[in-house]
Amino acid sequence: MGLGRSVVAPDHPYLMRGPDVLASDGSGLLAIFVERAVEVKRHAELQARYILSKLALPSDTRFVLVHRGGELHARDWDLVLDEDFDRRAAQRVPGIRRTTDQTPPGTRQLARNREPIVDGIRSSSLNPQREVDYRRLTRRRSVVRVSDVGLESDATGLAAAASIARLNLLTSLTVPAEFMVDNGAVYPAADHFPVHVMHASEGIVLSQQVFDPYKVVRAAAFAGWAIEGIAPERAIWDESFERGWDAEDG
Repeated sequence: MGLGRSVVAPDHPYLMRGPDVLASDGSGLLAIFVERAVEVKRHAELQARYILSKLALPSDTRFVLVHRGGELHARDWDLVLDEDFDRRAAQRVPGIRRTTDQTPPGTRQLARNREPIVDGIRSSSLNPQREVDYRRLTRRRSVVRVSDVGLESDATGLAAAASIARLNLLTSLTVPAEFMVDNGAVYPAADHFPVHVMHASEGIVLSQQVFDPYKVVRAAAFAGWAIEGIAPERAIWDESFERGWDAEDG
């Protein structure tokens, strides 16, 4: 049984960093992760990418790791390939059997319970004269942690890319502490999750996400980070559309 369609660097509305390849065969989806240089040095970077992808992708997705020398937890993957898999092991990719456990639906629901809290923090922070009542936002027993970190962006793509990298680093610190992985299944490390709050300039949203200008805010929320002071999604889309229209008019 051969591979069907595949997408390199697939885009997902809730993932800043998903699998490197998303493919399909007769048994469903395959998420292929190629261990990156930073993940070889810091396993938490790969762990955060893996956990968030597990929570975002269909529960029956099989996960494959192309190992390049970093810390290895082989039992968490349905298949582990050597770095030179393109030459020697390409034929092993089709027909992969599931060898790991599935993430319980309750874990996904616990993760999604943070979204209303994130939305409340974001909408409350739009008015600088209004003090955000974080106690009102913790009715679901989630803990709100206000951080002094921030994301800044200017007109240059380099500055925006650096801010995105900083957000990815922050999620690699928090996500592995909030979820545990056992034989490939993701479980909560506690019965509720914290919501972390950061500030960001408006430019971080529109800077590079041309086709999905709200993705930075949405993906951060999925990872448990609320970005204060960003306009609602409809307003962001309207502004993005107007900018594109003006550019076409010259």
